[in-house]
Amino acid sequence: MRQSTPVPVSRRLAVAFGLLLVLVAAATALAAPKSAETRALLLTQRFTPDTAPPASDPLATSLVALRGETEGFQVVVRAPGTRLKARLAAASDPFFVGRTRFLRAGFVNVTTPSAVVSLGAGKYEDPLPPQTNAGLTTTPGQWGGFVVLIDIPRGAVPGTYHGEIAVSDETGADVAQQPFDLKVSSVQSLAPTDKSAFKAIGGFLTGWYLNYAPIGDPQADNGAKLLKLYGSLTSFLAQHMITPTGWDYGRPDKNGHYADGSCAACWWRSPEFPVAYQSQAWPAKVLPARGDKFTLERDWSTHGAAFLKNVGSYWKSRNWIGDNTYLWAWDEPGNKQETKDIPAIDRLVHENAPGVKTFATAFPYDLRKARRLCKRFGNRACHVFAGQKTSNKVLWDGGADDLDAWLIAAHRYYGTWTSGLEQQYKVDHTLDAYKLEQKVRARGKEIWSYTYFMPTRSIPQLTIDGPPTDPELLMLWNGYEKNRGWLIWHMNRWVDGHVLNAAKAQPRNPYDDTISSKTPKGELANGDVSLFYPPVSQEYGLTDPTAEPVTSIRFEELRDGIDDVNLVTLYRQKFGDAATRKALGAVFGKVQVVANGGFTWPAYSNTGMADRMEQVRRTLIGALES
Repeated sequence: MRQSTPVPVSRRLAVAFGLLLVLVAAATALAAPKSAETRALLLTQRFTPDTAPPASDPLATSLVALRGETEGFQVVVRAPGTRLKARLAAASDPFFVGRTRFLRAGFVNVTTPSAVVSLGAGKYEDPLPPQTNAGLTTTPGQWGGFVVLIDIPRGAVPGTYHGEIAVSDETGADVAQQPFDLKVSSVQSLAPTDKSAFKAIGGFLTGWYLNYAPIGDPQADNGAKLLKLYGSLTSFLAQHMITPTGWDYGRPDKNGHYADGSCAACWWRSPEFPVAYQSQAWPAKVLPARGDKFTLERDWSTHGAAFLKNVGSYWKSRNWIGDNTYLWAWDEPGNKQETKDIPAIDRLVHENAPGVKTFATAFPYDLRKARRLCKRFGNRACHVFAGQKTSNKVLWDGGADDLDAWLIAAHRYYGTWTSGLEQQYKVDHTLDAYKLEQKVRARGKEIWSYTYFMPTRSIPQLTIDGPPTDPELLMLWNGYEKNRGWLIWHMNRWVDGHVLNAAKAQPRNPYDDTISSKTPKGELANGDVSLFYPPVSQEYGLTDPTAEPVTSIRFEELRDGIDDVNLVTLYRQKFGDAATRKALGAVFGKVQVVANGGFTWPAYSNTGMADRMEQVRRTLIGALES
């Protein structure tokens, strides 16, 4: 048998020490923070679990904001598959402490694309649930992320502040870092209650909300739980500068009286509810147009005067009526209502609730004679073009029966298609409606806009699966046209979107079913009137029905867009309308006919829109600072 040669002790120790170093190095490598692939994006950009932009947007890592605004960006990481949490890193300036919020980027599954405007079926980033101790659930190799929101106080010291976002896994090890800078401008934003501030109003129904924020018996504890829910809800909407309308809380009776506390079955008429509503700083306040067994459109001639007098007196005694208080007189009236009912309602409001402004979702029109035109060449055939046989000038010719504000549908805002024969006679309908609106504006009336789903890419939409820049672009357009406000017919239409009659529709959880509306022609839309999500969600570990609703990235864009309108207002006040329209020329082009629509709207391109809007915004801020 062959004998082995003994290994010297020194060599054995050297080998053992080498193995120990290898083991230590391996253990250190396992314990060291992993560097995940990271992107920084603007709120107007999107990612999916499978795809993200190839690189960070430099504008997202060098933020600029007015004092009094909320500014934000996204931190997106290719996930290692563990639960992730985001936080401010120690290297961040103290300025950000207590002013920075982290929301998880959630996704919904769009199975039926929105008509015409959709980018296709698939998963879309939309709900933004708050970050909890459980963190963000991720899948290995897929993209996940956070929305970072920074609230800048109105009294903040101007300057540039440095921050860094650290993203850690469930072991506490950092897997990603994202540095950023925030320049706080010397310019202060318009306060929400400023007379010049942009007004936004959204339809809201409590019944739909309570289906997915269940609190049990709403009368329990004298409505204490409901009042807490209502406080969270109104605070959330006020932070986003959007006033709810159509709610039941604080509903007066048919004579305009609130309950005095002795009516146990009338808890919804308790004065505590309007007090909770009015405790918020709203850009616009909306006087109730309905009460228990009373609707202004139906009952104005019998109980309208008493209702308005009592509600108006109650609000005035609490200093709730001012330059920004409105009443919705009618929704999409016909000529009969515009010449009979609405003038009478306007007089009732102005007499019994002085200081309150009336508005209607309507557009001004006036008499116009029919026009007979003949071809100048060829067979000389003639055609009679119909005129306008009715007018609603009674609502804008001066007096107490006028509407104070006109809420005009976006596709009716400018004009219509012009036939070739009319063009031969130099007739142009491109700006017919727009020219009349300027006359109404010149007579002291406010011009607003309102929107609903239109299956066209020529007007910005609010769908989940449409171009991601659309919500902010829609608000910027309102600033471009000097509109004083905007209305969306619903914000929480959490019922079956395939059904036109909401009263017959079944409840719909927007986390699971994204179809929110259908046009009379049967065209479906995802989320256009479902702008935020219930506060309760098993998927995201949210269990408190009295917490704030879960925002969406589209809702955050609308908030940003309202800030943009107010910025445009400041710029216009200093530099004038011509300079303002020129500055926004990088976004909006010439008004032209919308193909297959028959109406006109400013031309724009979604390509590069996120950066173009942000660059325009910074140009306006820079000019104001100078």
